[in-house]
Amino acid sequence: MRRSSILIESIDGMMSEGGPMVHAMEHKIWAGVIFSVYYFLFEKYLMIFRVPFWPALFITIFGAHFPDFDLDFGRKYHRSPITHSVIIPALLFAYYMFHLPDDMTLSLMALFFLGYASHLFLDIFPANASIFRRISLIFSNYVPGDIRGVPKKFERPLLIISGWLCVLFAVICIALILIL
Repeated sequence: MRRSSILIESIDGMMSEGGPMVHAMEHKIWAGVIFSVYYFLFEKYLMIFRVPFWPALFITIFGAHFPDFDLDFGRKYHRSPITHSVIIPALLFAYYMFHLPDDMTLSLMALFFLGYASHLFLDIFPANASIFRRISLIFSNYVPGDIRGVPKKFERPLLIISGWLCVLFAVICIALILIL
């Protein structure tokens, strides 16, 4: 009985303090929002291309979670410049561009890149900040301060530039679907 109350208290503490549980879930929630906009704009409203709903949702959430896969190797490896920059998406993009994938693969790649970009953009802000606080932080000098091996003054530009490059990769994938 005592163990369960300790577990509940620790979970409540993490959630109320904006700990890692809330932050990790937040990446998935925002990926779901991005997916909804993308899916209903391109799939339902414009009817440009057809992607099955569940694989598309899964790949978007997977893209948003992917930068945190380094947590599997321990906290000391978390937020490395390899996973929290454009390096992995650029390698994936380059690989597939040489192999000219079909429309379905391009659509799923676009969703993966959008999910990845949402993760990078969210990491600019503190985990426990409200949406209104985050809007005010856009115009401040707030620095995330926790990307391994990257000087603090370069962290925010690295995340912003990498996020926008991921969005660009997604746009290129969508453009290729429309052109080819």
